[in-house]
Amino acid sequence: MKRMAYVTVLAAAILIAAYTGTARAQLIPPGINHQGLVKVNGAPYTGTGSFYFALSVPDGLGGFSNLWTSDGSQMHTSNRPDGPITLSVNEGHYNVALGDGSTTNGMDYSIFKSSGGQLWLRVWFNDGVNGIQKLSPDQPLSSVPYAFAAQSLMSGGTGSGVDADLLDGQHAASFAAGSHTHAASAITSGFLEEDRIPGGIARLYQIIYQVKEDDGAGSGVDADLLDGMESSSFATSAHTHAASAITSGTLDDARIPASVARDSEIISSILAADGAGSLLDADLLDGKQADQFWSITGNSGTMPGTNFVGTTDNIALEIKVNNTRAMRIEPNTYSPNISGGYSGNSVHSLASGSIIGGGGADSHPNRITGSYCFIGGGQGNSASNSLTTVSGGYSNTASGGVATVGGGESNTASGDRSTVSGGMNNTASGVCSAIGGGEGNAARGYSSFAAGTRAKANHEGAFVWGDSTDADVASSANNQFTARAAGGVRFYSNAGLTTGVSLAAGGGSWTAVSDRNQKENVAPVDCGEVLDKVAELPVSTWNYTSQDASIRHMGPMAQDLYAAFGLGESDTGITTIDADGVALAAIQGLNERLETRLNEKEARIVKLEAELEEMKSIIKQLAAR
Repeated sequence: MKRMAYVTVLAAAILIAAYTGTARAQLIPPGINHQGLVKVNGAPYTGTGSFYFALSVPDGLGGFSNLWTSDGSQMHTSNRPDGPITLSVNEGHYNVALGDGSTTNGMDYSIFKSSGGQLWLRVWFNDGVNGIQKLSPDQPLSSVPYAFAAQSLMSGGTGSGVDADLLDGQHAASFAAGSHTHAASAITSGFLEEDRIPGGIARLYQIIYQVKEDDGAGSGVDADLLDGMESSSFATSAHTHAASAITSGTLDDARIPASVARDSEIISSILAADGAGSLLDADLLDGKQADQFWSITGNSGTMPGTNFVGTTDNIALEIKVNNTRAMRIEPNTYSPNISGGYSGNSVHSLASGSIIGGGGADSHPNRITGSYCFIGGGQGNSASNSLTTVSGGYSNTASGGVATVGGGESNTASGDRSTVSGGMNNTASGVCSAIGGGEGNAARGYSSFAAGTRAKANHEGAFVWGDSTDADVASSANNQFTARAAGGVRFYSNAGLTTGVSLAAGGGSWTAVSDRNQKENVAPVDCGEVLDKVAELPVSTWNYTSQDASIRHMGPMAQDLYAAFGLGESDTGITTIDADGVALAAIQGLNERLETRLNEKEARIVKLEAELEEMKSIIKQLAAR
């Protein structure tokens, strides 16, 4: 690649008009006039070129951070701008106004102040042949462009936007704002004038007067203390004294201190101000500020863990609607229990971590007696062992450990880790048993499965499916697959449902798909050759290794049949359709040979009969002589 270099010259004209009095300085002309020299492979370049300009500061990591770019892109990165500026270059010389807002992107001249005198000009150039290259060296700015930073100082004064760092050596934090207030503690001497006290604050003479005017029987005013003492510290209005207790005269009103309010002065005043809309605003309520209570319109600024709705003792908490319990939260040592919905729903007091989401009714409540159980809703449901779940429905029971009933009616999951998905009158009593749905099913064996109608998986690992027939269908052995399908059975072996086998309703054998339209690459068979191979094919009796030796079967080995005919998917199995095809071909081959032999014998017989007739004729002729 050819080398490129350049020499740059920066110039900025600052025109400041002379002024007197309040005359303002004229604005500095926008733009920094930049002149440069570009050489390609050591020779000055002439033509049109694409330029990219950036004013950057060192980033402290050996690179730069852009504070201004010619197209406004790649700010605060070290990358070149995205868009080029097209300029004419004559014998290496070019000229451009940086930041004038016309040829290049406008410039915020505060960067000359914020950069701390560390601005560098970086230039990239593309001559259309050698690609985009960064010109070197990078140029530090001379002092001339920093004159732009002085313009704000020359236009100082109100509204100028000049922001000083210090005022008489003090920061802004050392001064009070033009509009400010003081806390009461800041008033350390003298007294507030009467007119500085808000009219809403009662004066002593006002309170005393109102109390004197408005006190009386039936006022409803009930003080907590009187001069700091409880009611028990005073004699009741109906009391007596021994004569010896009255030592002289009568207590005059003048003997009572003026600071003690009379009933008539305060009761009517408080009652007059009391009630909705009175704007009577107490400072404390039982010693607490207003922000220490929950508001019916919501609170702000709360701290989780510190602020909460609830209790701090071990008494249950209830939430009501229409004065009826909608939720009850009961504490215990480990995890609280929650009962939602009908007020009669309950979680046993010895359980922990259990939840009733809702539901329940007067005569059909939901109940939990185990720990860490869940009832989602419905009516009359019960979870009576640990970690059990009833999602909903009616009258369902999950009584096995970690058992689940999904829904439905009158279903029971009594085996540990058993599941009834839904349906009606189903029971999963085997460990890890499951009922998919339906009615009247039972899964009693370990890891057994039943579904449909009256399917009974009575054995370990049994799978039983019952159709809608109202009769039991049950397993008879462990790990057995049993299905009742009075309408027939179909198994498809492809996504298009065109190949597979079926068992017809009431039928006793499988029907394999053999439709001509589902076959291709049809080739004729030499039936005689098939017959010969069948004649040589070893056929024996045997038993499967998975069955008892007394259970015998007859037929060829799959490897021998595959070696002879190459039929099927592998040499370890024989499909019935292939075995049938071989048998039919062999029969046809045998038939062909029998017909050939019969024809030969027939011809021989005809010939022999003709010869016999001829011999008879000769004998007759001889006898006639």
